[in-house]
Amino acid sequence: MKISQLSTDEATALLIEILPYVDNLVNDEEFCKEIARKTEFKSTIGDFMMQGAQKIVALLPIILKSHKNDLYCILGAVYKMPPEKIGKQKLSETANQIKEIMKDEDLVGFFKSHGDAETKK
Repeated sequence: MKISQLSTDEATALLIEILPYVDNLVNDEEFCKEIARKTEFKSTIGDFMMQGAQKIVALLPIILKSHKNDLYCILGAVYKMPPEKIGKQKLSETANQIKEIMKDEDLVGFFKSHGDAETKK
């Protein structure tokens, strides 16, 4: 599901629901440091993909250790499922949901703009 496919009322309700969990993530100092850490991009697509994978590997322990519930609640809100069901589904299904969210430019833009606003405080 993409946020751009929702009505304004549905998108607003979704954003209101996930905002506290997004806020927890963007206010985590360790998470923000890793997100902000610059990487020198290489010229080949293979190198670029490898660097992306390395960034994900660096972020996963932070998210899973300190923000697993936040992640489950965000996924649950987006996919209209209880967070408990997210935790019990197959890992491949959760990974696919995360990938789908990361492809949603409008939703990712919301995360980024919220994080930018928090860092300017």
